[in-house]
Amino acid sequence: MKNFKLFFTLLLVFVLLNNAWAQIKRADSYFDNLQYAKAVPLYKRAVGKKHGAQAIEKLAESYRLIKKYELAAHYYSLLISKTEPKPVNYLHYGEVLMNINNYEEAVINLRKYNNLVPGDKKGIMLLKAAEGISKLIDQTPLFVVHRVSEVNSKYSDYAPVIHNQGLVYVSEREKDYVENLTDGYSNSPYSTVLISKLNAKKESKEYTSSKNFSFKLNSDYQNGPVSFNTEQDFIVFNKTEKELKGKGSVNRPKLYTATLIKNKWTNIKEFPFNSNDYSVGHPALTPDGKYLYFSSDMPGGFGGKDLYVSERSGENWSEPRNLGPVINTEMDECFPYVSTKGNFYFSSNGHQGFGGLDIFAAKGELTNWKDIQNLSAPLNSSYDDISIVFNTDESEGYFSSNRPGGKGADDIFQFRNARHWNAIEGKLLLSENGDDTGANVKMLLMSENGFVIQTTTTEGNGSFNFRYLPPDEKFIVKIQEKDTRFNYGQKIYLADENNNIIKKTTVNEEDEFAFYNLPFDPYKLGDKIIDDSRINLVGSIVAGENPKTPLLNQKIILVDMDGIEKYSTYTDNKGNYKFLNLPPDHNLAFYLPETDTKLSPNTKVVITDKNGNPIKTIYTNKSGNFKYELLAADFFTLNTLEEKDLLIKSLLKGKVFSNEKTKAPVPGLNLSLVNLNGDVLFKSKTDIKGGFLFESTKEINNYTINIDEKDLHLRFKELFIADDYGNIIRKIVFKDGKFSFEILPSDAFVLKTILEEDKLVMKGMLFTDEKGTPSSGTKINLLNENGQVVQTAETDALGNFKFVNIPSDHNYIVSISQTDTKLNSKRLFLADSDGKIIQDEIVLDKGQFNFKILPSEFASLSGLKENDTSFKMELKGMFISDKENKTPVVDLVVMLLNEQGKKMQESTTNTSGTFKFTKLDPSVNYVIDLDQKDATIKHKVLYLTDQYGNIVKTITYSDDKFNFQLLPSDVARMGRVEEFDTALRIEIKGKIFQDENLKDGAAGVTVDLMNEKGELVQSATTDNSGNFKFTNLPPNNNYVVNINQGEDTKIKFNNLYLTDTKGKLLKSATAEKGKFNFTLLLNENNSLSAVSIEDTWVKIKELKENKTGKIVKIEYIQFNFDSYEILPDATNILNKAVRALQDNPGIYLNIAGHTDSRGSEKYNQWLSQKRAESAKKYITSQGIQSKRINTIGYGEKNLLNKCLEGISCSDSLHKLNRRTEFDVTLKY
Repeated sequence: MKNFKLFFTLLLVFVLLNNAWAQIKRADSYFDNLQYAKAVPLYKRAVGKKHGAQAIEKLAESYRLIKKYELAAHYYSLLISKTEPKPVNYLHYGEVLMNINNYEEAVINLRKYNNLVPGDKKGIMLLKAAEGISKLIDQTPLFVVHRVSEVNSKYSDYAPVIHNQGLVYVSEREKDYVENLTDGYSNSPYSTVLISKLNAKKESKEYTSSKNFSFKLNSDYQNGPVSFNTEQDFIVFNKTEKELKGKGSVNRPKLYTATLIKNKWTNIKEFPFNSNDYSVGHPALTPDGKYLYFSSDMPGGFGGKDLYVSERSGENWSEPRNLGPVINTEMDECFPYVSTKGNFYFSSNGHQGFGGLDIFAAKGELTNWKDIQNLSAPLNSSYDDISIVFNTDESEGYFSSNRPGGKGADDIFQFRNARHWNAIEGKLLLSENGDDTGANVKMLLMSENGFVIQTTTTEGNGSFNFRYLPPDEKFIVKIQEKDTRFNYGQKIYLADENNNIIKKTTVNEEDEFAFYNLPFDPYKLGDKIIDDSRINLVGSIVAGENPKTPLLNQKIILVDMDGIEKYSTYTDNKGNYKFLNLPPDHNLAFYLPETDTKLSPNTKVVITDKNGNPIKTIYTNKSGNFKYELLAADFFTLNTLEEKDLLIKSLLKGKVFSNEKTKAPVPGLNLSLVNLNGDVLFKSKTDIKGGFLFESTKEINNYTINIDEKDLHLRFKELFIADDYGNIIRKIVFKDGKFSFEILPSDAFVLKTILEEDKLVMKGMLFTDEKGTPSSGTKINLLNENGQVVQTAETDALGNFKFVNIPSDHNYIVSISQTDTKLNSKRLFLADSDGKIIQDEIVLDKGQFNFKILPSEFASLSGLKENDTSFKMELKGMFISDKENKTPVVDLVVMLLNEQGKKMQESTTNTSGTFKFTKLDPSVNYVIDLDQKDATIKHKVLYLTDQYGNIVKTITYSDDKFNFQLLPSDVARMGRVEEFDTALRIEIKGKIFQDENLKDGAAGVTVDLMNEKGELVQSATTDNSGNFKFTNLPPNNNYVVNINQGEDTKIKFNNLYLTDTKGKLLKSATAEKGKFNFTLLLNENNSLSAVSIEDTWVKIKELKENKTGKIVKIEYIQFNFDSYEILPDATNILNKAVRALQDNPGIYLNIAGHTDSRGSEKYNQWLSQKRAESAKKYITSQGIQSKRINTIGYGEKNLLNKCLEGISCSDSLHKLNRRTEFDVTLKY
């Protein structure tokens, strides 16, 4: 009996275990076939049994996939507490925690996952979203949201579409009571497309009970969503056919189309790109029915479900195109929608969001979408928010969400604009011509406080828009980054869609501009032109009863209406004040600090404009100070917005006098500014003071001012042109029936308004000996060339002096009177502000120390910036008379002409046939002309070569002359050496000392630089500190520094020491046969090189010589973040590549694109390829054959530093990885 009981017990245990194992197998089968709802009860029974851990994991996964996030979170928590979970469980747990608003716990688990699986894109993205959720939560709500109670049921109701009869949507409420069919994925009834008609009798929207939209379109299985064209006679809809049988079989949703004919849906066709291997769903037709957007997990995407578009042509559909990495991510993108205004909306769990699927907006067209924006809460939540649609003006619409608190799993919501949010739309114009548009300009939308809200890029027609903006706020639209199309003083215009100009502004000194106080109207821009140029407030303050006493050296503060200081300045010795670049739309107040005031209570104070006209009369308070409120509207009444006050880059101002001595003005003269072709560019008329004004948006070149011959009142035989200050600069006479005055660039500089940056600060030091003993307390006068005192200064205790606001186009004399009782020296030494002596001594002449300062010497005394000499070039070349022997044409006079034929420079070829022109504008086309009377020309054919002897052009003698045009492409081939391109040349600088302690530099020593053949290359003499310098040297040579002991009588020692410019000892030498020799190898040149930039393109020569075909690494160019646009500073390197390929037909170029680690791997791969192709496109546009260039993108595979994804790095470090490299080879 006992044995029987034992047997029965064992049999029961065996049956139960076998049954549990069978349940797990059956549950796994459902799970693998995506029938998660059917798998759930089987896994729940297995929890706590032998396969409990596996069951808990699958149960958590099932609940996650059917979007029951609370239950999923419970089982993930249980799994992690009871077992050692897989890393992916931390990822999924963090994801569901985000869906239930538990962001703190989500961050903890996502960090664990990222530590276990570093570099995983999805993990990094989800963690970034969870950590950044506070920014989204703090956004201003754009919508007011409420459920549509008449439509929603206890089942899922989603994917609403606005129909002319009501609301079409998808619902799972229609249960099949015959076969009791349900969806194994969620265990819900299969979905059906329903319609709820709008009750036309009600003023407010009220929907009737729902019914089947079409029995012909709805099948017995999954149906919907749907999409219509505007006419609603063409539909695209989703449908899943009868379940497939067999292990691993998965039903895939497919798309179908139908046409409405006589109120019946006919001509039902399957979308040609459906498949049993992947899903195709969520259709969205454009309003015209021409394009179909949809979601699919077809192969070749970026991961998960991607969005695609297909074009309809008759009955055919084009091959679907992926919308690209801007829209698609490694996770899911679905439920696309295109509004009647052309805006694009979609749902995604791969972009920064609240958790689950969020709804996003984008701008653009077809596959070119940009400016992704999360539509924020309350429209978005931590749950799944999907299937948005709008009415025609986008003021309201519908969407679906499975957030808690509704009737069913998914509910339909209606939304309205929270406050009828605004849009700022317009066109950017570069002139008043509506066709002169600013395309591809990166723009910022900023709040009045300067915070960036949105970014965008203008379209090809200059249009831009910023949307979803609160209606009760004002905004600023500003350029995002510098653009070479915008120059200081240039006018920029903002127009509406009909090219009506609404606003204008002016580019400031930093080559930036902005439009303020936008928008004027909640739905469109204003209808009057407002000038948003930054303005200048200039005037004076005088006090007293008359009043006549100017307030001298008085601090003036401009404060805002909250009393916060914004700007400050001081009045000069005449009471004048000046505020530059003030915003025109801010309310400000003049304020004199109490501590600075010297006025008595109730003192009359008059504020004037720059012409002395009273603006405001006020009286001081009991404390003797005052405040004057200056409202934004007042700015427009102060004459501060006159054209001449906008400081346009080239502004010609002057006066016309009829008498040189009395300077009698000639009013009413009609003047014309004429270019060299005789075209009238601008007109002006002299005012009662004889003043005139010409404005040009271009830099002044050579022009002529003509005085209208029809001026009958003109009875003068000579006139005098003066600058704006009345200084006469030219006398003109009546000749050939007219007055004509040619303006040279030097004259233009005198005539045009001197801008603040055109005026120099001249700083220096005064010493009484060569050791630098300061001459303190010495009075110094700055005189102009006429001997008139311009300014006076006094040296401080260290001998420093300074003159400010000095026009840079004049010669000056620094004069120091010997009668100055503090001056006891017979010799003085003038030095720059760093103490470097500029002139050894100032000779005493009749009790005066006079030192003439030329404009070229300002660099030493004012510290001109490097960019003051930028964009100038040298043009070098050679003339030879035969190709083979390259016989030079010597003493040939070569003239450089501009396009109008005017001679710019002249050069004579040397013994090697070489000529050179310097300081040229690289943007101008030039013509080289040869002196036809030159006796050296004895040939019918000449050859123009670059400086290395490579022939650029063949010139034939015809029409009794040699003449040809030098195009920019020819100039490039001649090797135009721009001043900012220091490649190919180095400087060698160092010091010579006579003792090993390196204390006393060897002054006045002649230093010779020899090449390896012993030939003299250059000579230099050391200065007082032992410094020497050799310039303009090829970088790839070894040199010998040679000093002759016997010949140089200043050398009385046997040892010399060579250091770099900072005094670091490099070499020592002992005299041998009366000579000191320092051999400098290539690697040692770098220690002595101030420039030391080796042009890597010279390696091509080595490649050709060794003929190995081995790839040679050349330099690289860089890109802005998330861009493959060629930057302006990259063109210099690209031009080198062009020249190298032109000059070396046998070489080929490999271009490799790279990105930083930010972005998905697939996107970075795509971006790197685009960067390489951009470089290739530039090079081939210069005439290089495409077949000689190979491109490849490496994505983020070859980072140059530690900035892997997920590691915090500055943009400067990331920038090192955003590069495109060049390799050269003799063959691929």
